[in-house]
Amino acid sequence: MKKIKLSLGSKTLRSIEFQVTTILQSLHDGAIEIRKIRPHRNDIGNHAWITYRTSIDPKLLLCRNFALQRVGECCDVWLDSPSNDFRQIIDTDSA
Repeated sequence: MKKIKLSLGSKTLRSIEFQVTTILQSLHDGAIEIRKIRPHRNDIGNHAWITYRTSIDPKLLLCRNFALQRVGECCDVWLDSPSNDFRQIIDTDSA
């Protein structure tokens, strides 16, 4: 499975950030801070790894994979799968 970086414009990235924030707020209590959006394309479609923090535990860095479908300058965004490759990232910034 070959992964290729996916380039998106600023309007598209803002659309993704808004939708992802809304989805993550429904999964977590408190505010969400998106740290990084890493869009990529592979043989099954367009995706974005979203790295974020929650206001409940701001030291904990989390990551989820979202599927994307471009619609003009915007994107439709959804969690990729029920298991969703959820993972916790070790925070090297605080070390």
